[in-house]
Amino acid sequence: MDKGGETRPAPDTGVQLPSLKEYDDFIENLWNTCSYRMYIINYLMRNFYTRNVDLIFDIVETKNETLQDKTKNYLWINRRQMCIVYIRNNYKTARTYGPKIYPIKNERFIRAVKACHKMDAFPLCPHDEPTLIGHHIKKMSFNTLGESNCLKIIVNEYRDDIKKLEDISKKRGTNLQVLLKSYNIGYNDKLQSQDEDNSE
Repeated sequence: MDKGGETRPAPDTGVQLPSLKEYDDFIENLWNTCSYRMYIINYLMRNFYTRNVDLIFDIVETKNETLQDKTKNYLWINRRQMCIVYIRNNYKTARTYGPKIYPIKNERFIRAVKACHKMDAFPLCPHDEPTLIGHHIKKMSFNTLGESNCLKIIVNEYRDDIKKLEDISKKRGTNLQVLLKSYNIGYNDKLQSQDEDNSE
């Protein structure tokens, strides 16, 4: 659904994608129902535009723990800075873009991470079995759409905002042109229209 209320299908799957507001309402409801593990996953997908493997992480309490294995991802509870530090060492394009480190000061997110740490709720699957993560993320994602379609919802909302698209590209670790071609529904619709015109 775009800003005018029209639902737009994902061209490669035929899935009717909900609006970004519906996605945000879903995340809000996860918080309100104390579904902290799902809240954390969807918060990271929504705000850091993650791939599945990015969501295999350990929750740790010290910086030293984040340095012991630099092939892993972490949520570090930095009590001194009163934030959660999201450290991504292992993601698809890490060799190109290097480690990505983001402090998160959202109070709800901090509370959710602390609660899940006490419950030992992460990682969702073993670090050495990343093929399992897609199943978990799909089940936990909005309308079981999976990370790719959730990203399409976001990109479609901001398809005319180049600065926002650049921010999404940077945080995800994706070339902007790849982002536009693979996830921008409007861009894909335009390409399809051009192909149809050229075939006439």
